[in-house]
Amino acid sequence: MAKILICLFLVMSYILQANSPRSHSQTYYLIQINAEQRNIAQYPKDKRYLQIHSTPTGQSLSGVSVCNQFFGEIDAKGKIINIANSIMLCSPKEMEEERKILSILNNASIIFQEKRIMIRNPSGTLIFQKD
Repeated sequence: MAKILICLFLVMSYILQANSPRSHSQTYYLIQINAEQRNIAQYPKDKRYLQIHSTPTGQSLSGVSVCNQFFGEIDAKGKIINIANSIMLCSPKEMEEERKILSILNNASIIFQEKRIMIRNPSGTLIFQKD
């Protein structure tokens, strides 16, 4: 029950923050999982993306891993915290990729580069790129 309430709180915070007139969002698309380079041209733009939301109170993130949405916060040290995700069933192949992505997002560091974002933890590395 507590997990559901936390998820609900995070979703509502994200919605309010994303609709704030003072918020700013940038979208990045997943181009690499660990050493596996991805051809983003073969995937629809609505899959495997990350948005960074900047507000006067800090930064948050949201996106789609494969068939589930995720959202969380970025603390002052560049760590992803309070990550949560929806729970929808995908095909077995998609579920495998979904698990990889979500395991990397948990307790990860986020590094901002010019047109890329690198997210990594001991489970692996995700690289997202601006369109």
